[in-house]
Amino acid sequence: MRNATEVSAAINPFLRIEDPGAPTRRGFLKGSLCSLLLPALSAPWLVSCGEDSYAPPPTPRLTSVNNFRDVAGANDEGAYRTSSGRKLQRGVIYRSNALDPSPTDLATLNTLHIVADYDLRTPGEIALLPDIPPAGATWLNINIIGTSNNPAPALTSADQAISDMEFSYTEFVTDSGVRGRLAEVFQKLATTSGGSQVYHCNGGKDRTGWVTTILLSVLGVPQSVIVQDYMLTNVYSAASIQASWQQMANADGQAFADIYYPIWIADQRYLDAALNQVTASYGTMANYINQGLGLSSTVQTLLCDKLLT
Repeated sequence: MRNATEVSAAINPFLRIEDPGAPTRRGFLKGSLCSLLLPALSAPWLVSCGEDSYAPPPTPRLTSVNNFRDVAGANDEGAYRTSSGRKLQRGVIYRSNALDPSPTDLATLNTLHIVADYDLRTPGEIALLPDIPPAGATWLNINIIGTSNNPAPALTSADQAISDMEFSYTEFVTDSGVRGRLAEVFQKLATTSGGSQVYHCNGGKDRTGWVTTILLSVLGVPQSVIVQDYMLTNVYSAASIQASWQQMANADGQAFADIYYPIWIADQRYLDAALNQVTASYGTMANYINQGLGLSSTVQTLLCDKLLT
């Protein structure tokens, strides 16, 4: 069985990650993930990670919910900043993959004072893997794509998989129903009080990734940081991506698994497709947020008040 590094670089973003020694990438990982990187990816990346005994504890790394993370950054040293230098407040809003925690991880989630769990999946996805919300959290389904299910498409090549993923991301921008449901997510995030909140889809990558892109844009985080945050799914979920790929290869053959590999990963081309569609349809991300999503200045101010120190 081949491992992930043997998939063509054209469809494998692990092979297209910049040199870990490059200042931008190294600094980002040092600040955001330090002790959190999966062993398979960590060897050359953790050499320069330091310990700061005065920093708040990092966002817990959950074994059973592998893509659970803080939208503001994994630890205090690596908390994201806006273009104007303001620091994001950690412990307010989390992003995740499906919330199906083990008893141990559920106990950890229960310490984070989560009062709202926004499930962005379809009814079919939820039926296959229902949420186990943290104690005291209200569960709400906001079905972003608006269909009864989200089945994997019938694909004949990896190129087709990439093209389908790019198209699905453009629909975050062009589909009026999707835009309305996205707006509902931000209305809830802005107006819910009394504790922290979490939103998620199945893998915590596509719907969750786009919601995070919008949220960080509202806050004024640079796009370069937004892209790198999006790509971190390939770090947090590396083991589960590999397991899914190998399971399909064992069941249906290596060639078949390689065709479907692009749908399991975060690839900057997907995010770029949505961002390019924003430019084509609205000119700027601000116009998309204000006009396409219809987010009022009140909602945006509430989000900034919650998340900016």
